[in-house]
Amino acid sequence: MSFAAPLSAVQSLPHHQLISFSLQPICPTPRDNFALSLDAELAFNAPNCIEDKEMRAKADRLPLSAKLNEHIGRKDFVDCFSVELGEVGSHITIDELARSFATTPPKWAQFLLMLRNILVKPFGLRIKFDGNQSQKGECRPGELINFFRIYYRDNNEILMGDDDTHLDYRVSVYRLPNRPKKLYAATWVHRHNWVGYSYLFLIKPFHKLIVRSMVTRGARSLS
Repeated sequence: MSFAAPLSAVQSLPHHQLISFSLQPICPTPRDNFALSLDAELAFNAPNCIEDKEMRAKADRLPLSAKLNEHIGRKDFVDCFSVELGEVGSHITIDELARSFATTPPKWAQFLLMLRNILVKPFGLRIKFDGNQSQKGECRPGELINFFRIYYRDNNEILMGDDDTHLDYRVSVYRLPNRPKKLYAATWVHRHNWVGYSYLFLIKPFHKLIVRSMVTRGARSLS
């Protein structure tokens, strides 16, 4: 059984009772689960929880200087999340940042992607992505990071995504030259037909959860 109790109440318990408690955490752990239980070590882990909270992705607006803005039309879908990287992240190249964020999906997101591939195959949508994976060094247009194809790269932004019969999309991994500690991850989608509109409508709630989780996990892996 899990109990929600203030930290002061836990600290006042005798030691033999303290170690037998299982408490619902006051602040999230790095694993992004909605419900986790902690033992009495919560009192010692509280500073780490505060640090993790600071490295959690939040909804934001992509700066106008990002190249992704050149793609955006009036009826296109766009969203953006940002995260504070800290001092360590400010010295990492945009290529390493893109690889970190694009290769850290949670396991439940990998399952949803497998399910997606099964469901869309009868409609002729792409489920395989051919190309060389970008492993290290500078990313090159045409290479892949996971299943994202790279379309553009400079020292502060990488655009990756895919073009298909139902929609085109790009993901921008971007940081301002004068503020390298903050990273933006924005998604742009241009729909071609009713299949594209229906597809985006169905996946949008999962898309937001997945991107937010990947940005958060990527930032924490760098720290």
